[in-house]
Amino acid sequence: MNTMHIPTNKEYKVLLTHQPLHTQADGQQWRAVALEFPSIVEEALSREEVLKQIKIRIDEMTRNAEVVILTAPALPLAQESPEEALAAQGWDDHGLFRNDPEALQLFAYLSQEDLAQACACGELAIEQAPTPADKAWVESALAWAWCKTGEAQRGVEKLTQIATTLRGAGFVWGETYTALMLGEGYWLAGEYDSARQTLEALLDPAEQHGMRLILASALRLLGETP
Repeated sequence: MNTMHIPTNKEYKVLLTHQPLHTQADGQQWRAVALEFPSIVEEALSREEVLKQIKIRIDEMTRNAEVVILTAPALPLAQESPEEALAAQGWDDHGLFRNDPEALQLFAYLSQEDLAQACACGELAIEQAPTPADKAWVESALAWAWCKTGEAQRGVEKLTQIATTLRGAGFVWGETYTALMLGEGYWLAGEYDSARQTLEALLDPAEQHGMRLILASALRLLGETP
């Protein structure tokens, strides 16, 4: 086994979105998500600053990391393993929009609060989703848009189903993010007890896995819950 660490560079895909703040003088809020490390999320008031911040975070995560390839005797499989079954459905890379531009556009519309476009784009993204993982992830974003456009009950029902699917797939980040959307959906529907219970349940996993934006958003919603 060769564990020699050779420093090198690699290109990382970053989803970069922005939206205006309350007044034109306030400028814009930029948000960047590293698609290969979805727990890495940064926000800043300029494009240059948010890219600088997320580059630093990626560097911190990968600086002392290495990929080790092990060779060991293979075991014959009588049938498809659970891991292979999940990989075939898209969960091996957490279903992060396998070359799915409609899904990326959906999240861009959501970040800009363009909910009508998000709903229209979401329906198309679901139709074009290449794997069950992509479909579940896009459906959760669309359900969140429903919650924010007066169809909170419809959105809550769909988010509840998706949270169960993501939990079964072992996709911790997706499950936690969906719980945040579900908590806000309950909040928008006026179901404050369910909102509080859902949001409080995600605090520990969000903190444990370094999901700072999700944690901060959940705490904000809890602070606004009657």
